[in-house]
Amino acid sequence: MRLACPQQDVRDRVRNCYAAFLSPPHAEPDFRLRIHRPPASPRKRSGPTQWAAAEEHPRLRQEGDRLRVQRCDFDADFDLGAATGGVTCRRGGVLTGIESALRICYSVLAVLHDGLILHAAGIARNGRGYVFAGPSGAGKSTIAGLCSPAERVLSDELVVVRRSGTAFHVHGTPFRGTSNAPPRAEAAALEGVYFPVKDRNAYVRPAPRTAAVRNLLACALAFGQTADYADRLLSNVFALVDAVPNAYLHFAKRPDFWRLLGRQDAAGTEGKAERT
Repeated sequence: MRLACPQQDVRDRVRNCYAAFLSPPHAEPDFRLRIHRPPASPRKRSGPTQWAAAEEHPRLRQEGDRLRVQRCDFDADFDLGAATGGVTCRRGGVLTGIESALRICYSVLAVLHDGLILHAAGIARNGRGYVFAGPSGAGKSTIAGLCSPAERVLSDELVVVRRSGTAFHVHGTPFRGTSNAPPRAEAAALEGVYFPVKDRNAYVRPAPRTAAVRNLLACALAFGQTADYADRLLSNVFALVDAVPNAYLHFAKRPDFWRLLGRQDAAGTEGKAERT
């Protein structure tokens, strides 16, 4: 994606924020996004504004390939057919607005390109990729924080999982959670999807297919508003569930669960839960 902005200070802030994920200047982008920050205006002391400061849920409207988004910190207009879009940030929330718009845009583009964006930690270990998907508080950042130098955290907040042929790969994103590990612009062949459960002992419990589909749908960023988008989202989720092991990972705050994942990948998700 190529980001264009007329204001030098905004360009510098975006460049610093996403430095590890910048492509070479000559790379041809798949999507072009214009960013605009309106000029400062005198502060008004009148009644409440249209948006409350705490209102973060976006308003979305889609007609064909045109997706319009309004939120407290930005307005966006994406033309998915033309692969272009524009974001107007509200004063006081430039980087927040840009990141929110990017999350929404990428969530739609990922589904349209045989993938998903998941609320998950993505970790590469010995050349293999592992996804730990769950809601806030499930333990994604905790697992990322338990990583040793042998593991590479792709992201502890949002990852892209995308199909290439019959295989899936997990890709890092610049969107980070609460762990200290910086996200990485790397990818790894996906070996398994795990749903973390905090426990006193570490063990793996296979996830039935219906439960895995339900859990992944709950973790997927999905902002498209058309029936075709919904069909593609479901198709991608089912393909992911059928392609790799899916299991619940019960874990304590120590890294001994990695021994279980190696055995689980070798055996698949059939059979009894394994404990350590």
